[in-house]
Formats: sequence, C-alpha cells, structure tokens
Amino acid sequence: MAERKELARALDDDARFGELQLESLSPSPAKAVQELSEYEWRSPGGAAEVRADQGPDGREMLDQRFAGMKQALENATDEDRQRINEMLDDLNDLLDKHFAARTRLKTFKTS
Repeated sequence: MAERKELARALDDDARFGELQLESLSPSPAKAVQELSEYEWRSPGGAAEVRADQGPDGREMLDQRFAGMKQALENATDEDRQRINEMLDDLNDLLDKHFAARTRLKTFKTS
C-alpha cells in the first residue's frame, strides 16, 4: 500500500500513529473501509486505492463473497451451524477487544 510506504519514510509521531491505525484495521473489508473513511491520508495513492475499493468493482467483489457465504450456509448441517455460532461468538469477542484497543489509542492521541 502506498500509504504504508509514505508513513515508513516519515519520522514524526503522527506517522507512527498512522501506522498503528493501519495495523489495527478490522479484518472485515467493509468495516476496514468504514474505518479508513476517517483516516487522514498522507499518500494520494493510498486514498485512491481505498476509493477504488469503495467503487462498483469493490462492491461487486463483496457481493460475490457474500453470495458464496449465503450458498454455503443454505447447505449447512446442524453441526456446521453450531461451529459457525461458536466462530461468530469468538469474532464478536475479538471485535470488542479491537474496539477497546482503538478507543485507548484515540484517548492516547488526544492526551
């Protein structure tokens, strides 16, 4: 990503904070794009990459991924559904921890 290269070259504390923000992005593409909407870009190339992901091609890719997931869930067994529920519980726990960490980072930056 162009933004990571730009941040690596910079020597200021804001660049280090930017690196932390990028490292802590959500693994969910939709959530990551949402998080990046508030990000202060240093690299025009990085901002352009995210805008491209938000465009029709990016949406089409996400639609295809969700369609595949829907099809897989329609053919799931009870055991599969139980494992999916456990996975979603784990994911929710991870997201809660991620949100708490981001809140601490924001508090740290404003202090």
